[in-house]
Amino acid sequence: MQADYLFLIPLTPQNHLTPVRSELRKLCFTQLKKMKTNRRVWLLGEIDTVPEGFEQIALDATTKEGKLVETCQILEDSFIPPARYIVRLDDDDLINPDLFDRLSKEEFDIACDTHHAFYDLSSGSVSYQKRPWIANTSIHNFKHAITKVKASSSDKNAIDKNYLVASDHSQTWHKYYDSKEVRKLKKGEPLYLRVLSPNTRSAKQSASSELGYTEYLFQFGNWKGQFPFEKELQQKLIKVWEEHCGSLKELKIPKKSILTRVANLIKSK
Repeated sequence: MQADYLFLIPLTPQNHLTPVRSELRKLCFTQLKKMKTNRRVWLLGEIDTVPEGFEQIALDATTKEGKLVETCQILEDSFIPPARYIVRLDDDDLINPDLFDRLSKEEFDIACDTHHAFYDLSSGSVSYQKRPWIANTSIHNFKHAITKVKASSSDKNAIDKNYLVASDHSQTWHKYYDSKEVRKLKKGEPLYLRVLSPNTRSAKQSASSELGYTEYLFQFGNWKGQFPFEKELQQKLIKVWEEHCGSLKELKIPKKSILTRVANLIKSK
């Protein structure tokens, strides 16, 4: 039986799996299990224990994009598509299961958030921000997901052409879907929540100090949003931080120029 959704999750390598990241992965999997609609979850990479109902896909690739490329090669050879829609998801981010259930009854080329939603683990703050590209976790119609497009990176597995769902979402997706049926989702009820933390590799690369991390957060908006999912999940996120890192921190965004503040305000609307 064809599923409504196939989730592709490139797993964090074991040597990068910190205690905090491990806890976030558990919450990620828990949110997926709450879905009522028919779904499949492919775990791309190494994992000690595969959750019940999930599938581990053995791959040679080690990079995130490489894993997605190799997986798309498997999907391309499928006689019958395993799902109507494909979704890629990082293993430390959280989906909105109720919204996925509702959207499974609709038809579209892609469904995506109009405002990208962010959660800062260190302060418990939420931000919504408009960006000129489509977010990492969106719902692609299967035929579009595995369409070949011009590669937007130098990954050795995708030099000339790459599968759309494996491509750089900030460079490729909005251009591809410009003339297609896009189901835009309203602010405050996002498809997924991207979790930010001082412990992530991207944050560490952008911030070498606490002040640096605060400045890193500034690029994600004004951090005055409401938590979009159930309160129980919010409390679990707070508990992850408190158990491994101590008390929540007060988020003090550094003052910026009037022009910068106005730009961030526009992006949040």
